[in-house]
Amino acid sequence: SWIRYLSPGAFSESLHGKVTVNLVLRGCAVLFAFLMHLTIARLLGAHQSGLIFLAWSLLFMAAVIAKQGLDAALIRYAGSAWDKADYGALHSLLTSALSQSMSASIRVSIFLLIVSYPLAMYVFQQPELLSVLIFIGLSVIPYSQCWVYSGFLKAISRAHFATTVESLLIPVSMLLQISILYFINMLNANNVAIAFLISCTATMLVSYVIVKKCFPCKSVKNKKFPRNEMMKSAKQLMMVDGMNWLIAFSAIPILGIFASAEEVAQYSVAQKLAVQVSMVLLVCNSIVAPRFSGLYESGRNDEIWILMRKIILLMTCISLPLAMIFIFWPSIISLLFGEEFYLAESLLPLLAFAQLINVMTGPAGYLLTTTGHERIMKNIMLINVVLIVPLVFVCSWQWHAPGAVFATSLGVIAQNLSALFYARNKIETSKRETLIPLNYSTVKSRIS
Repeated sequence: SWIRYLSPGAFSESLHGKVTVNLVLRGCAVLFAFLMHLTIARLLGAHQSGLIFLAWSLLFMAAVIAKQGLDAALIRYAGSAWDKADYGALHSLLTSALSQSMSASIRVSIFLLIVSYPLAMYVFQQPELLSVLIFIGLSVIPYSQCWVYSGFLKAISRAHFATTVESLLIPVSMLLQISILYFINMLNANNVAIAFLISCTATMLVSYVIVKKCFPCKSVKNKKFPRNEMMKSAKQLMMVDGMNWLIAFSAIPILGIFASAEEVAQYSVAQKLAVQVSMVLLVCNSIVAPRFSGLYESGRNDEIWILMRKIILLMTCISLPLAMIFIFWPSIISLLFGEEFYLAESLLPLLAFAQLINVMTGPAGYLLTTTGHERIMKNIMLINVVLIVPLVFVCSWQWHAPGAVFATSLGVIAQNLSALFYARNKIETSKRETLIPLNYSTVKSRIS
């Protein structure tokens, strides 16, 4: 029933049901996001759509700094408080995360507005990019708040609402506004950026209403929670999130320095299609992340790997058909986006293969960050960033889009294989430490 589905702790017997619900929602989100990018590319052309995609890549990096890693930290700390029915701590965690994120996002937005002119005129040498960057810079504030709300919804077992907030509402709103702009003959890159600002603001307001309905914040006394503990973890997670962005998406702004906006659009189209292969990973992450934390804290490490194997098998079966289409039939890009995006056909297979490896390694990164091993994940990402980002820079400089694809794919594969290796090693080590042999000295110490 609906009430049982929303109740705390209703996880184990409804895993496949939750995955199914979130997969349907994520599928709708993927469809609308795909239609949004397809519409922008088709109607604006390679040059203007390239400006939008370039500005969005900067927005995602700004949002990493603005949300301060609090969306991921909430999954761990608010998820634990939810399992214990500690609603006072939940209220304190939510209000602290929102205020901290709002303060940081305002500062980041102001900084992005200040540097918009030199970025557009001197770094990317695209004067039309200036007005787009201004509106995208303002979007940082509501966009970051949406992610914090989404993290809280995941923590309180409302993953379906979290998926709606973080992935579905903005593409739907964008499609509606783009349709209106097209029919009144006002569709251009600048107005699309304004539409994105409106969509983010509306989604933030809807997120507030959803959280208010799901969790009665006003009916709970504000219990003080050790904020420093959450912020310490959030800083580690922010660094992980930022380095993840550098590995996966830094090629777009770097490519924008050496190549034209048209080539940026070609790369962006191929990358956005390839990322759809691993969308099921996002669905499963939103469900299993709080569960990983609960199992680890209770010492049930064997159940972690049973759950991990089930999730990997399920995700691989779902993702494999789409990955095979992208790898062996990349000409689908020209059929969908038009002949203007023919270059993206040569970029898609390798990007899709890297995302398939991402799926087959499972939610290893989430397993590390939700079991108290944020520092290990941060070190893995740091090593990859130090090696991969310079490689992206050199390859983009020498070979433009094909070079960026090679370097990015190598970084994604290395990151996920490393995370899986260390996750299994740490969990197995913790399991062995809990299995202390019962000799005379240990029995005596336990009795005392």
